[in-house]
Amino acid sequence: MTPAIDTVTALIREVAAGEIMPRFRNLAAHDVSEKRVGDPVTAADIGAERALTERLTGLLPGSQVVGEEGVAGDPTLLNRLEGTGPVWVVDPLDGTINFAGGLPIFAVMVALVENGRTTAAWIHDPVHDMTATAAAGQGAWLGATRARLNPPGDLARMSGALHTRFGDRDTAAHLAKQSSALASALDLHCAGMEYLAMLHGRLHFAVYPRAYPWDHLAGSLLIAEAGGHVARIDGAPYEPATATGAAPLLVAANEPCWRTVQREFF
Repeated sequence: MTPAIDTVTALIREVAAGEIMPRFRNLAAHDVSEKRVGDPVTAADIGAERALTERLTGLLPGSQVVGEEGVAGDPTLLNRLEGTGPVWVVDPLDGTINFAGGLPIFAVMVALVENGRTTAAWIHDPVHDMTATAAAGQGAWLGATRARLNPPGDLARMSGALHTRFGDRDTAAHLAKQSSALASALDLHCAGMEYLAMLHGRLHFAVYPRAYPWDHLAGSLLIAEAGGHVARIDGAPYEPATATGAAPLLVAANEPCWRTVQREFF
């Protein structure tokens, strides 16, 4: 039986409190290394993923985990998303660059994939001890408050997250140029906190050239359940089995907003 949303929320909060927050602004030199140049990993990432893996699979017997740090060591773990069994998709510490630098902009993200579709999602902000949750067909919630998105219709009043570090350089240059048409543009270096900002109504869309499942499956369900629209810029759906596809991901607070951004930016 699929675990209750609140049960998983409590589990994530406990792991964050035990593995992440004691290390925040308290990392020793040996607690930080690099998976690749410019891509750090900390003892908090590793400890949180280990604890989440053990506890989530214990909560749902027969389930498996696809975690960011696990995939870094064994990319074949992504194949688990092509099956029909339950899979927990885990980003144990999204925003590692911020965390390692002492900036309080990081999150824990968990999505449950069943029969090839995302059925539940959690994004936890450990600094403020706040969790956003969603279940397919049942809406999205910020704590105990139902999340409902209502973006402005005018591009000049919209705020967007534009990620230009990765992907095609011509596209990145175009996005940077077009950003002047917005009320504001930002990059928090943490997709989880950007999704939370959208749920709070402070951000209206986001463009992600890379759409790894641990970065976006949870946020995509949360936004969709709050009334938003999520698709790749060519209109293709964003699904677990194809989450590593090449086309950038466009997440917006509703479909008209999505189409406006697609038209003006691509």
